[in-house]
Amino acid sequence: SAGRENKGAEPDPAPPEQAAVEPEAETSGRSDPPRADGDGSRTGVTPKRSARNHSNRIVEVVADNAKNLTAQEELIDFAALDRQQLPQWIKDLEEGSRLLQRFIRRLRKEVQRGVPPQTTSH
Repeated sequence: SAGRENKGAEPDPAPPEQAAVEPEAETSGRSDPPRADGDGSRTGVTPKRSARNHSNRIVEVVADNAKNLTAQEELIDFAALDRQQLPQWIKDLEEGSRLLQRFIRRLRKEVQRGVPPQTTSH
């Protein structure tokens, strides 16, 4: 958020769009076995890891992050909050909520579309 200072020891949590890609960065350094095409490269991505699996992992992380957004609410002393920053925090939270609702609507459309046919790879 604009104008927010972080004087505590903990950094601000990453926005959902950043948090969603962080787990991928964790896997990119793994020492995966050579790829099935036999080129011996260790790209961190095996043929079994598809765009579908990647997309599922991103949505899983976003959903987990959303569930935890107010997990520490009971630790907040609301009377001690900086009243000058409240309007910006509210604006940021409302924007995040609007974007999250749009994301949920998109997922609901996918539910309505039904289960896609399974593809086989040889």
